[in-house]
Amino acid sequence: VYRLGKERSAAIAALDRNFVAALVAERLPCLELVHPLLERPAANLRSNVTGFRRFGAMKASLVLSFITRGRDVLLSDVDVVWIRDPEAVLRPLMEADVMSSTDCTSITADETYARGEREVGPARCAYMPGNRAGHAAFNTGVLYFRATTAAKAFAAAWRVRLLSVAEQDELHYVRTTEYVDDQYAFNLLLWHGFRNHPGGAVTSTRPRSRVISVVVDPKGSAGEANVQAAAEDARGARRTAFGWRSGWKQLVEGKVGVSRPGGAVGADEARPTSFAFAPLPARFFCSGHVYWVQQGGERRDCVAVHTTFTEGGDTGKVWRLRGGRGL
Repeated sequence: VYRLGKERSAAIAALDRNFVAALVAERLPCLELVHPLLERPAANLRSNVTGFRRFGAMKASLVLSFITRGRDVLLSDVDVVWIRDPEAVLRPLMEADVMSSTDCTSITADETYARGEREVGPARCAYMPGNRAGHAAFNTGVLYFRATTAAKAFAAAWRVRLLSVAEQDELHYVRTTEYVDDQYAFNLLLWHGFRNHPGGAVTSTRPRSRVISVVVDPKGSAGEANVQAAAEDARGARRTAFGWRSGWKQLVEGKVGVSRPGGAVGADEARPTSFAFAPLPARFFCSGHVYWVQQGGERRDCVAVHTTFTEGGDTGKVWRLRGGRGL
């Protein structure tokens, strides 16, 4: 961050008191996100199911604390290494409300499908315009939220899902989600609506763009009087995404984000029915597989490297980072 000259606009989110003290001692900008659930003894935070869910909800709350102040936010996990300034890569995607890295391990597939050449996307990469089938895997290791109404609605819905263990959605379907973490909850919101278009295909916001439209509340406010009617489509294409309406209600009431007269969103702002989303290019936002396996540890076009697809847990990630050339 210092090498990229971004230290004046960056901060480290600390989850325990010892780390906060260490950062303060080094005079490094930090955000204190200490919570009792995150300080319970455990081999690692992931083994603390309740704590890890709370951690995910705190990420969503952190995002809301910035975007409800009118500030865009770029958020990355601690196992992400920044190599270059991402601004030039992000700029063409700025019509998106939300962006995220992906688990697509093929740069070729990512760029081929960006041109909408096939209907069936390969594993983890089926998020491009025109894709009607295939699995899409979005990774919360790198996230970008713009300070838009739709991004606020998304972050609030993301938070609601993570704070709900026994869930009942707006269509009265009950399910338990004890093991839903922040990444899975993020994906559920996207999977709900990224093919919610005529023909069931991913649809771009404009021709030849990576930015896609995600429809999460097809009926909007007009459908609230008879939400059960939205369940007619067995695939759920007409349903409202879980947490979308309740998250918006919390924004309006000022229960999340920065409260202002009338709530965290303006009284004249209608609840969005969709949002624009951009999957970040695999060539620039490199997974561990792309960087270490496919590129042999060479930087090439990588803007950031996320130590995914690495064996050995945290120890394996540290080993990779210590051996990574130029990281």
